[in-house]
Amino acid sequence: MNSKIICARLLLLAGFFGCWQWASTSGWLDPYFFGIPSEIFQDLWKMTLDGTIFYHMLITLEEAFSGFSLGAISGIVLAFALKASPFWAQVLDPIIMVLYGIPRISLAPLFMLWFGLGIASKVLFCLRPCIFSALFHYHRRTQGCRQLVVTAQVTEIFPLKLNNFLLSWLTITFHACMSGPITS
Repeated sequence: MNSKIICARLLLLAGFFGCWQWASTSGWLDPYFFGIPSEIFQDLWKMTLDGTIFYHMLITLEEAFSGFSLGAISGIVLAFALKASPFWAQVLDPIIMVLYGIPRISLAPLFMLWFGLGIASKVLFCLRPCIFSALFHYHRRTQGCRQLVVTAQVTEIFPLKLNNFLLSWLTITFHACMSGPITS
């Protein structure tokens, strides 16, 4: 990469943090809501030195991977069930589209009220985008495919048009799962 580009990016980053620091300390931004960058970096450094940041990162990854795993399994199972029953796929298609379109951040307070502040609300918050994106992507990818390839091996029970589905779905969905534990 060009050194001029790297220098320009570093200058933009330093300018951003400098403006943020100035705005927070001069009263333009409320430090309670926006924080002060120098204090945030001090806390991060202190947490890195005493090792507590790694504990918190592990908990966040545990919540995200739990939600992602449960969402992936249940989403793909539901997608296969809908593919096997075209009647229910047509009945539930508009409902799935509406539920998938609800912004995730608007559901976070409800999940916290319903399931508490513990790991359950964060795992379920991660689970929702996985299920609906699996349903949405699987259904759209296989709309034109009528025949299932069924053999003795489990890895070959996929529709013919599903060759790259899992990789594209993983890349689209994983960032949504990381937003669950981070925002809540």
